[in-house]
Amino acid sequence: MPQIQLTSVTHRFQGPPLLDGVDCVIEAGDRIGLLGRNGAGKTTLMKLLSGQLTPDHGEVTLASGTRVAQLRQDVPTNIHARVAEVVRQGVTAQDHAHAWEADQAVEKTLSRMGLAGDAEFQGLSSGMKRRVLLAQAIVDEPEVLLLDEPTNH
Repeated sequence: MPQIQLTSVTHRFQGPPLLDGVDCVIEAGDRIGLLGRNGAGKTTLMKLLSGQLTPDHGEVTLASGTRVAQLRQDVPTNIHARVAEVVRQGVTAQDHAHAWEADQAVEKTLSRMGLAGDAEFQGLSSGMKRRVLLAQAIVDEPEVLLLDEPTNH
């Protein structure tokens, strides 16, 4: 079974469909880049893949147990926490039943990403904030990682 499958997916906000009859199969291990002009539907497609949006028509199917994480294109301005706390928000309860395991996953990710867990998120440069948010996305080692405009900052 594919990791993700889109079948006849259509989505509109107003007016004509932004995505119309999209069919796609994504297998485990695939790396896919989406290219297109502004407003072409790239972010909308990622929101459909992550479950943030539901298609108006068609179906988005994920393989059983598939974890999806997303690095959005904008850096939130309302995060007032230390880096370790921001990364820990990416830990899902079902994967880390014990606090010790969650802490270990956060520490491992901080180390791999070269991040200081006690630094204040608001005091970081925009590029370092993106790195922290990427760490938050990968801390649970998701099967699918969606990167929206990953080189913007």
